[in-house]
Amino acid sequence: MGAIIKKYVCTFFLFSVIIPLFSQESIERFEAPQNNKSEKEEVQVYDQEFTYGLQWATNGGIFAGFAFKYAWQHKYVQTRYHLIGLDLVHVEHPKEVSTRGEITNFTFGKSADILCIRPHYGQEFILFHKAAEEGIQVSFIGAVGPTLAYRKPYMIYYNIAKEDRNDLPMEIIEIQFNESLINSRVKGNAGPFSGFGDMTAHLGIHTKTSLNFEYGKFERSVVGIEIGMITELFSEKMMVMPYIPEQNKQLFFSLFTTIYYGLR
Repeated sequence: MGAIIKKYVCTFFLFSVIIPLFSQESIERFEAPQNNKSEKEEVQVYDQEFTYGLQWATNGGIFAGFAFKYAWQHKYVQTRYHLIGLDLVHVEHPKEVSTRGEITNFTFGKSADILCIRPHYGQEFILFHKAAEEGIQVSFIGAVGPTLAYRKPYMIYYNIAKEDRNDLPMEIIEIQFNESLINSRVKGNAGPFSGFGDMTAHLGIHTKTSLNFEYGKFERSVVGIEIGMITELFSEKMMVMPYIPEQNKQLFFSLFTTIYYGLR
């Protein structure tokens, strides 16, 4: 229930940011410049840009990871750009629910974390230009690329002392969560850096489509928000919650938002 509420809160925040962009003042800025020389000179045209930012995703939580993008102008079309990008994110299972432990919180039934590296190539098409130091630029982005996913064992702190012997001292070990463990002995999550030595690699492919809103009174720097959808297909089922087999899939869909900053 908490995960559902968190997603609704994130969605409300998302739209509370987007809606103000479509105020009457912003819409007026979207209008194409008139055919006079002085106004054409005010439109911002750039050869290349590099941006980086933080990404939120419906299958990655409030902080899913980091996103990087480098774009350069098409040789013949001024409103078209080539781009290469890289997303470094983690993927969560929709049934994950945090449970309070004696040491740290943990997710009951979870056996693995999914860490994804997503390089991609694509095109960016500018729909509305902005002036050099004000307004909003709107563009459409389409990209495709491979996914290299690492399945990392989800490690927990576990008390191996017998439950019926209170006189025995508590002995805590790190172990991957599995079905045979006794829930009352789980003391918490062992942390994000545990289990790296036992990761397994999985290949996939992903597509990315989005709308990019760039705004701010900056000439050489870039500030904006990118909103879109990622479709991802893996070569096999990604087992995150093995005790809910119908929820472990090969094909994933997610909505994402990236807030970014960059330079030209």
